[in-house]
Amino acid sequence: MNSEDKSFYLTIESVYKEFERSIINQICEEEMIQKFREMCAYLGTYMDEKFEDILFESFEEFENLPKEIKDQFLEYYNTLEISGEDLKKLQEVMQ
Repeated sequence: MNSEDKSFYLTIESVYKEFERSIINQICEEEMIQKFREMCAYLGTYMDEKFEDILFESFEEFENLPKEIKDQFLEYYNTLEISGEDLKKLQEVMQ
């Protein structure tokens, strides 16, 4: 293998390593966002209208819900989120 072939191989290897690192970061970020959303739904779900009695005794209890039910909680909770643009509009109205 001559030096040109070696440098080409190192370039391909470095591109592959960078791609691998990027994919791992993306997967970790997606998992972190998913857990954050689950925690928001868990902490934001109450049994009463005064928001005093939290529905779940622990995050583990929320995590162990059947997938279909947990997905519904996450979907409904997601509808409560306010976009940055909508939040700006609300601040303008309140001033």
